[in-house]
Amino acid sequence: MSGFGNHLKSTFAENFRVDTGYFKKMLDRFKAEGRRCFATSSFQTQSVPLLHLLARYASDIPIYFLDTGYLFPETHAFKNTLIDSLGIRVIGLRSEWTKAQQLDEEGQLLYISDPDYCCDLNKVKPLEAILIQHDIWINGIRSDQGEQR
Repeated sequence: MSGFGNHLKSTFAENFRVDTGYFKKMLDRFKAEGRRCFATSSFQTQSVPLLHLLARYASDIPIYFLDTGYLFPETHAFKNTLIDSLGIRVIGLRSEWTKAQQLDEEGQLLYISDPDYCCDLNKVKPLEAILIQHDIWINGIRSDQGEQR
């Protein structure tokens, strides 16, 4: 494990005193019931606690990463650092539609002219097959991200 990985684990343990018992109990229950679980992550800094818990208690659960094609290089670098540090298994997902196919009638990219449709093509559609194959979706939605999420 890299030096950053050791630092990450000790920093997490020191600064985030969380009762992980409920998380582990639910994972054990899902496994005992034969339920198929998966997780998604945006690999932002606020993703680290959930990824740490998955690495510690459920390393067999696949973690999907939606690569919209609009992410910063730093996001990919941070994702790769976390993969190496935590030893997690990450599966990348991309839209079937190329950016050239994601233009409106005026030639603008959909993320400018129709962001909802852009999100449908780049986030919703790639996850549809994954949702059908699994019973439980684990993700890290913060309470301030709204009731609709």
